Amino acid sequence: MLELVTPPAVAAISLTDAKGYLRITSTSENDLITRIVAAATGYVESALGRSLISTTWRERLEWFPISCISLQRCPLQSVESIKYYDTDGSEQTWSSDEYLVYTPHEIAGSVRLAADYIWPSVQTARPYPIAVEYIAGYGDAATDVPAALVQAVYMVVDHWYRYRGAFIGQTVNNPIDLAISALLHQQTTGAYP
Repeated sequence: MLELVTPPAVAAISLTDAKGYLRITSTSENDLITRIVAAATGYVESALGRSLISTTWRERLEWFPISCISLQRCPLQSVESIKYYDTDGSEQTWSSDEYLVYTPHEIAGSVRLAADYIWPSVQTARPYPIAVEYIAGYGDAATDVPAALVQAVYMVVDHWYRYRGAFIGQTVNNPIDLAISALLHQQTTGAYP
């Protein structure tokens, strides 16, 4: 189970940049555009399982795995803490000396046991007795986000701004869907489809 702890301090694209992209000078729709930017960013992040800007997440687990904990959001910057309820029902913070954190840039980060350590025993009667708190994202600033992902957010913003209603009869081969899909695919595989 994944929980948002601390949202990004800045947006992947600013209101000013979004309005420039949309060629809007009026301030009358600032609130609408801000909401569309947030929703478009969420759409791109969900499609990729990534955080664009540094975001703190808490991932709850039912048990420790056999080999490693693969975290849902990437790129992983750091693991802040791993807490668990021991067999007596007391919350413990697991010492970072007992595990290793792997932070690959484009795939899910993971936590593995350090040499000569074992996973702690947890209270199995408690739902989700393990909580891994971590920071994921390309960085603290919008300029840290890859250009293709920023472009995908711009394209979704533009599409949702111009077509505010649901599309009835929209097909899979819609050019905007194909363009956004191509940008997102390039970020997951390193190549355009």
